[in-house]
Amino acid sequence: PATQELGDKAYKALKLQGFGDHHIHYLSADPSERDADGDGINDIDAEATLENLQSAITEWALDVEDVVVFLIGHGGQQSLHINRDFVLSATQLNSWLDDLQSQISGKLSAIIDACYSGSFIPVLAAQDRYILSSTSSDSLAIIANKGGTTSFSYYFWDEVVFSGRLGFAFSSARQSMSRQLVGGGKTQKAVLDTNGDRSETKEDYTLIKKYCYGLCNSKASVAPEIESVAPQDELNGQLKATLSLTISNSSNAIADAWATIQRPDYHFPSDDSAVNSLPQIKLNCQGKQCEGVYDNFNLNGEYQVTFYVEDTENNTSLPRSVKLHQTGRDDREWDASSVFESTTGLLTLKDIEVGGQHYYVELKDQGDYVFSVHYVQPLAGSTHTKLSKFDGQKVIIPSVLALGNFYSLNLLLQDGFLFQLDFGSIAIADE
Repeated sequence: PATQELGDKAYKALKLQGFGDHHIHYLSADPSERDADGDGINDIDAEATLENLQSAITEWALDVEDVVVFLIGHGGQQSLHINRDFVLSATQLNSWLDDLQSQISGKLSAIIDACYSGSFIPVLAAQDRYILSSTSSDSLAIIANKGGTTSFSYYFWDEVVFSGRLGFAFSSARQSMSRQLVGGGKTQKAVLDTNGDRSETKEDYTLIKKYCYGLCNSKASVAPEIESVAPQDELNGQLKATLSLTISNSSNAIADAWATIQRPDYHFPSDDSAVNSLPQIKLNCQGKQCEGVYDNFNLNGEYQVTFYVEDTENNTSLPRSVKLHQTGRDDREWDASSVFESTTGLLTLKDIEVGGQHYYVELKDQGDYVFSVHYVQPLAGSTHTKLSKFDGQKVIIPSVLALGNFYSLNLLLQDGFLFQLDFGSIAIADE
């Protein structure tokens, strides 16, 4: 999962700044062996439990000058799920940090990436303690896509690798996520307290501006910059559009480029879990130009497209976002529980139940009405009354808008997790 990959990213960033394996204690909800830094050695020290976390903070991390604590997971108000069965409260964590801080001579910094992580600040704030949270006390956080590339932590640890400076890392990560929608019309806003006064002021930024993790090594290379992106205008009913970017500056060759799409019908989590599973499109690059096609602008409304570039030295650009407005589509597609677009071969199941869990799923026609899974987003609960169901052998779709009419039909499971349209099951259905 993305949280585990971001844990690995933090591990590698600290090692690149001079921390040895024996200086890092890595707890994971999955205690199986994992090589975080690619040296062939298991780096997981123990399972993430309350007992093990307390021991790591109050017993393992002693007789040192400075300590860094990084927590990432599913958050609530002044709480964090460190695994499926254990919930850490801000009060517990504060007590352990107090114990630790009474026995170290330097600074203590805590980075928390979780929904509502800003709610930890009033409890944890103290002198010589730097508290950085990925979002405010009343907002969700985004931890999305492979490697967690759309997250505060991704950009934070990228900058730790690049400069080692805590102030730069926080500012870079905050700026990178500042246009990402998290529901309720809000965007993600990272917050901090570094002087113990429980409020964010200019002094908080000044205190950490030159504070470094480890050796404070700076990379000589420059991260790529995105000069421009397209399209910038109305979509006017077109289902497909080419997404492109131009790179203005990069010290190294481009290794990867991609775009994420936040659709107008995206279901923000209602269970306080992080915003995740945004559709991601790979962009193919030639020189300083990169482009790819997104083929499901099927609903009227606003789409936020965010572009990213990464070079061969793993330096990632600041993201660049654009809002695209779609008009001219059939408004019935908004209310339909399922939609098939014959021009692109995309079958969208807005709510399918599988083993009691609900998902938003896009299937892609591979030819002859044989469909493969194209995109999946977990849902907190049911979103439509005429939901589809998978019984282990077939997908039962009670109502799908296709070619201007509504039909009911089944898809039969084939080898390789493909689904074949059962032509004999097709019947006229109500809207």
